Amino acid sequence: MAGRFVTGHQGGDVVAQGSAQRRWTLWFLDALLGEGLGRNERLDRIDVLIDWMPIEAFVSAIHAADEGRKAYPPLTMVKALLLQQWYGLFDPRLEEALSDTLSFRRFVGLGMHDGMPDHSTISRFRKAMSEQGLTGACLMRSRGNWSSAVLS
Repeated sequence: MAGRFVTGHQGGDVVAQGSAQRRWTLWFLDALLGEGLGRNERLDRIDVLIDWMPIEAFVSAIHAADEGRKAYPPLTMVKALLLQQWYGLFDPRLEEALSDTLSFRRFVGLGMHDGMPDHSTISRFRKAMSEQGLTGACLMRSRGNWSSAVLS
């Protein structure tokens, strides 16, 4: 089962959530919570600056098995690993941050009703990326776009 990645998914249907639905969900969340709550200007800039479509296509080889619980989209997991790198978080702390930090949930594309990846899911995804040689290449693809946003 090389190239297969199974995760636990405790919340809503993240897999079926398309970009239009995600935008509507985030708009509704903004309206409900107010302008500034759950916002991180740096993460918002990075999210806009990076063209996520090529990265998403690049990591699409890491996917869930046909059986079991639904998996988190690979792009969600890549964004979580980027947060982990930028904020110096160990897997359990990243799990906790995704659970209680609205700006992190917004950045990775998880709604309020969605579950979040646990530390073992994060670890398995990182291992799967590494085994397929995608970790460094994925970071290099995003580096040119986000470095100026991170440093600003």
